[in-house]
Amino acid sequence: MNIWLRRTYFISTIVLFLVLAPTLLFYAAGWRFNFQTKTLEKVGAITLETEPKGASVFLNGKLLPKKTPLELNNLLPGQYHLSLTKEGYYDWGKNIQIESGEVVRIMPLYLLKKQSNLEPLSKTQFEIIKQSPDKKKIAGFQNNLIEIINLKNFEVILKITEKNQVKNFLWSANSEKIIAELDNNNFLLLDLTTPETATTLLDLFDLACTKVWWSQEENDVIYTSTDKKLYRLNIFQNTKTFLIEGGDIIYVANHLFFRQKDKRLEILDDQGVIKNNIDLIEDSDLKFFPPFDSLLPFLDKTYQKLFFYDIDNNTFDQLNEKVKNIFTSSDRNKIFFFNNHEIWVWHRNEARKELIVRTSEKITAALWLENEQYAIYAPKNNRLKAIEIQGPQRNTYELPLNNVSQLLSGQNNKTIHPLVDGSLYQLIF
Repeated sequence: MNIWLRRTYFISTIVLFLVLAPTLLFYAAGWRFNFQTKTLEKVGAITLETEPKGASVFLNGKLLPKKTPLELNNLLPGQYHLSLTKEGYYDWGKNIQIESGEVVRIMPLYLLKKQSNLEPLSKTQFEIIKQSPDKKKIAGFQNNLIEIINLKNFEVILKITEKNQVKNFLWSANSEKIIAELDNNNFLLLDLTTPETATTLLDLFDLACTKVWWSQEENDVIYTSTDKKLYRLNIFQNTKTFLIEGGDIIYVANHLFFRQKDKRLEILDDQGVIKNNIDLIEDSDLKFFPPFDSLLPFLDKTYQKLFFYDIDNNTFDQLNEKVKNIFTSSDRNKIFFFNNHEIWVWHRNEARKELIVRTSEKITAALWLENEQYAIYAPKNNRLKAIEIQGPQRNTYELPLNNVSQLLSGQNNKTIHPLVDGSLYQLIF
């Protein structure tokens, strides 16, 4: 090779390197030429994990060779339609917007299991049913029979005959004891560890109670009002202690007493001193929920208004949406609530409300699966539905049950128990 050829080869190599090096560097840094926009753009990616694993993935209608979990790399900015299928589960699909240099993480995505051949778990058609705080048991009443049932295997834990009608069940905080409110103005106390000791509060304490509340802090303590006086009952020590004059007490929590009087809700300490108050409408019917952190939620059922009392700061707040019932997330940072036609999530830390669904059909019951990715709700006289929580596009599915009157959450994030015509069913997702 003569010197001229060697120089030509050397110069060509240098030129080629100067041309290719930036291109390779840009490529390695994630830059690609977009032939549609005729611009150089940085690519993005999608990281996808599903529960369960092994879902087939379609990107813009094209089946990909790998199943979940997987990463989709080198995606030019733009909108992509991502869809997932897996046998035995409902299909999932959503449009995903990829921005320049962005990685969209969808993890973990819970696929919703299909339901079929549903049969009632028991032939008993309950008139009234109440779930325990630990979600492992239910108390039901039908035809003069009280039954406590294990929701894991649906075995009867306790069965007792009661000639009086049961109006309500009140569970202790540890789910080991329960009070049945009877229509003869008496209260039947049941201890699941010693069922043979069933007795009434009248027989045990010689008190004709009008209202009772379990202590949220002490499992053997009950508060009761009788003859316009408030008492503290210890069922383990079999003692009663007079606290304050309080004929209008409607709830007890954290050693605070809530009194509804003269269109006002008053909060009293254990000395009977008023700490704070809030104005109510005359015929307000209040329902209290167990406190979480320092917040005590309570609902005006008549006007569907939700309030929060901050125990630590002694302040009130109100959520300006109509509300029928609420549920809190496991981390206590979100509150799921619904009314006759809407389902919402309130993000506490962000002080932000998010509308999940609005429907013309009246919602009779609703809850969210504990994985907090789906809301289950029952439109009146229609099929049970599931809707994805994460928006803005939300997948909605119809479930094979009609006329659901009540929904009970299961022990884990995959189980719910709908009540249909008094019969309990089980859906495992």
